Amino acid sequence: MANGKPQRAIETFPEPWAIVKTVDIVRGIMTKPQTQRNTDRALLGKRDVVLFVGIVALAIMIYALVTLPGLSGEGAFARVSVHREVVQTIDLSEDGEFDLHQNPHIRFSVRDGAIAFIKSDCPDKTCIHSGYLRHSGQMAACVPNLVSLVIIGREIEGGVDAVAH
Repeated sequence: MANGKPQRAIETFPEPWAIVKTVDIVRGIMTKPQTQRNTDRALLGKRDVVLFVGIVALAIMIYALVTLPGLSGEGAFARVSVHREVVQTIDLSEDGEFDLHQNPHIRFSVRDGAIAFIKSDCPDKTCIHSGYLRHSGQMAACVPNLVSLVIIGREIEGGVDAVAH
């Protein structure tokens, strides 16, 4: 005690530049040194280009098989089944609307070589949301009413309708 007052311990803090230097040293020890990137290297390698071209070709083939009418075959008829039994075959070349005889709550529309459910008493209306079907093999169903609609192609003389290589 000097002068009757208790002495306070003087707290010393390191200079700010010392803290920054210590952090930089620790950071350098804990991380691997950065290597320079070779800027002469091409952005995409040969493998990357081959992979990209392959994926694009595959996507184009899948799109063509699913959507192009020449490959999937336009249907000529629609087959309507109720309880797994075929009740009607509809020619898609004749436009019009008609009700199903077995269930008058279901109505179909034929337009421009395509057919669709346009009315149904089912709760979710999934059959109506299927839209117009025109290609051979497409189908829609009203599951609560047990009604299905399948597009079938024309019969070809000779019995062969496709050739696979």
